[in-house]
Amino acid sequence: MKCCDCGKEMLKRNGYSEMDENVGVIKTDGEYWECPECGCQLVSGETLQKVDDIRKERTDKLLWACADSPSEFSRLFIRVKEVAEIMGISRQAVEKSVFLKDLVYNITVAGVRYWLKESVERYKETGNGRFPLEQYVSPKQTNGWIKSSTKRTRQKKAATPVLSSAD
Repeated sequence: MKCCDCGKEMLKRNGYSEMDENVGVIKTDGEYWECPECGCQLVSGETLQKVDDIRKERTDKLLWACADSPSEFSRLFIRVKEVAEIMGISRQAVEKSVFLKDLVYNITVAGVRYWLKESVERYKETGNGRFPLEQYVSPKQTNGWIKSSTKRTRQKKAATPVLSSAD
């Protein structure tokens, strides 16, 4: 396989990793292609799905670890009625919105969806309610799987082409 940026031969690699600024480094056994010349990577849809599954699992764990008591949970999380009031939309619009479910941190407890209030407020202001969750969780609660610093690291190439399952 040839690199789409520089035309050099790409190498097949195993063990893909990605830095997610919200949940830390995600490592999977997935395969990808990498150009040894320019660093361009082509990642399969299957590998990206593995990364997404790990991201969702970590997000859920971090959300669960946010509150160490019922009163703390009540302070941090709100129900759909409050989300609708903050957003200025109906409860049905909140429940049916795929964008809100993806861009605002939420967790389901006993069949009821709860939303992280700060995430809802950020979504209303910026259109994206995601942010590093570690500010709510102590490093002990994560058993070391999240990086303690959320500094962004400079990547080799900003516009790395990534293949999805739709490609």
